[in-house]
Amino acid sequence: MRRTHLVFIGAIVVICSLAIYVLLARPVLVLPTITVPVSESNAIGTYQRRLGINELNVILRTDGKLTITADGQPLARLSYTLASLNTTSGLAQQMLLPPTARTAMRVFPFLFRELTLNLYYTSLLMYYVLPVEMNIRIVRG
Repeated sequence: MRRTHLVFIGAIVVICSLAIYVLLARPVLVLPTITVPVSESNAIGTYQRRLGINELNVILRTDGKLTITADGQPLARLSYTLASLNTTSGLAQQMLLPPTARTAMRVFPFLFRELTLNLYYTSLLMYYVLPVEMNIRIVRG
């Protein structure tokens, strides 16, 4: 066998073993925690003050899980699918964005086709193959 054949076979073995590991082990890529101090006049700060909460933690995973804890006690645990997330974001766009912004967003996929496809494939990868976990810690300031 030639050396190039051995390198090619080695690359295929490495790629296949990584694919099997990702599919069987389902590892989660954990991002660093983001700490956000909020003032007492903020809506979340008011909520924390009324309930006597010092620290609010929001843990969002891209594979469809959301957990909210307050001082270590679980407040909410939600599960979502891509369809329900799409419906929610569509409703939020209709309720919160002005009509000119919605029109501009509809044109975006036609102007930047490759970027839109890249974003779509990345979101599918992060939902089904390699989930990412984001931690947001909200502290009263």
